[in-house]
Amino acid sequence: MSKNYTLEAEKDSDAEEVIALLNLLGGETDYMPFGKDGYNMTAEEHIGLMKSRITVVAKSKADGKIVAHGFVMAYPWHRCHVFYFGVGVLKEHWRQGIGSAILEYSCTKAMDAGAEKMTLDVNPENKGALKCYENYGFEVEGHLKKEFKTANGKYHDALIMSKWLDK
Repeated sequence: MSKNYTLEAEKDSDAEEVIALLNLLGGETDYMPFGKDGYNMTAEEHIGLMKSRITVVAKSKADGKIVAHGFVMAYPWHRCHVFYFGVGVLKEHWRQGIGSAILEYSCTKAMDAGAEKMTLDVNPENKGALKCYENYGFEVEGHLKKEFKTANGKYHDALIMSKWLDK
């Protein structure tokens, strides 16, 4: 990751900025599971959700603003050894290693929390993310057709990818 950013665990005080970031990300590409302003949570609701996940933010050293957000969460019940990963990076900060750094951080934190396997879903048109995940050892396990629907009504497929984590 570029030396222009820092990674840190998300804090309650980050909630408003993270919500604004996620709502902005939803409008930048069709790669997010929601559209512009589609992350419909209050700060209190987001903080409550955050408590059930391992969350991380990337901040710009230049101005301290959050430019990316990532999370991992355990699947409930019988699949508690499997954790799910998600990440979003502002478009102007793509290709600087932020997503890769968040992925590595998240895998490490997930292993610390007992994860044995990490899964994610990705739009097959998102070639940069696909390359990142493949470089990190993730493999395609499935293809879901018309899994996501954008605000303008366009459907997108999703590839399910996973990786067994090394202890």
